[in-house]
Amino acid sequence: MALLAVMGDPGVDMGKLQPLIETSKKSMIRNMTEGFGDGGSFGEGDGTGSMSSHIVFLSALQAWRNAAGLDFVTPRPNSMWMAHKWFFLTSFDGQGQLNFFPKRGGYPHNIWARDGLSGGGYFSIGFGVSTPDQKAAMLWWYENSGLKAVDEKNGTPYDTPSPYPHHSVLSFVNWPVGMTPKNPGDVYPRHYMDNKAMLHNWRNRWQDRNDVIMTIHCRPVRGNMSVAGETKLSINAMGKTQTWGTITRGFTEVIGPQKDGSTILKTGDGSWLAIDFSGKSGADAMLVMTGPGAPAGTTVTTSDNTRFSFLFLSTGKAPEPQAQGAKVVVGQQTVALIGGKLVLGE
Repeated sequence: MALLAVMGDPGVDMGKLQPLIETSKKSMIRNMTEGFGDGGSFGEGDGTGSMSSHIVFLSALQAWRNAAGLDFVTPRPNSMWMAHKWFFLTSFDGQGQLNFFPKRGGYPHNIWARDGLSGGGYFSIGFGVSTPDQKAAMLWWYENSGLKAVDEKNGTPYDTPSPYPHHSVLSFVNWPVGMTPKNPGDVYPRHYMDNKAMLHNWRNRWQDRNDVIMTIHCRPVRGNMSVAGETKLSINAMGKTQTWGTITRGFTEVIGPQKDGSTILKTGDGSWLAIDFSGKSGADAMLVMTGPGAPAGTTVTTSDNTRFSFLFLSTGKAPEPQAQGAKVVVGQQTVALIGGKLVLGE
């Protein structure tokens, strides 16, 4: 950023500066594509990823675009998810209480550490590398999570609880004043993945603490620190966290996702998993699994001797799945194994 500030100024020896600028360009791409994946995951985890993205990197991407006309952001989704993963994977209660689960890898204390260097400025920095729609989604999140009210009460408006002056400067420069907020569900997908980490993330909506957020990091990754591969879904829903199912060797087939995020996946041991956000079951979210990875709990066995395991996520009473021949009926939804594949709604 210092190079960009003086580049081309009178008295500057560009012969000496130019090699440094070229090295910086390569470093931008290297950190984005080798350190981070296309879904914003970092090779050492979430807390270290917050350091590597928010201390200076995302602001440097903005500086390159504004000062030198070089856009590292648009050609690939990596930086978008560096900035926006926090708003996808964090639940909120409307009073400023946040829950990001699970916190993977090193330095988990950095996540949402809004008064620090490594976890401050998620909004003020993120606005600088976001599209207008993404900015509107972030603005909605800031206002509806309760953080706006908390910041105003504490005398630190516009995401400025950090004592570091550049966070306040970035807020002043980047804040989308006058923009109409937009629900993130109208901007973000309900499912996205990171191919480097074989990381899958789902969210059914952005509304309150009863939102359903699910994630699994299937492939181990390593830098100086590391993130282990996971074999269970991590679930943050209805104000509680839990894990469910056994996912062996990741996923070998992915059907979907549908617009609402509903997805059917085959695991490495031949098990099938369905994530149903349609609401047809009577629950906000229905998880169903069959095969070796299917857990104990609510289970139903059909006439063809297929055992299905269910998990229902809802504030109300859980629906009761009923076997009807070779399928299971759950509210207005059906579940069956047809031609060796898990099928919903047939």
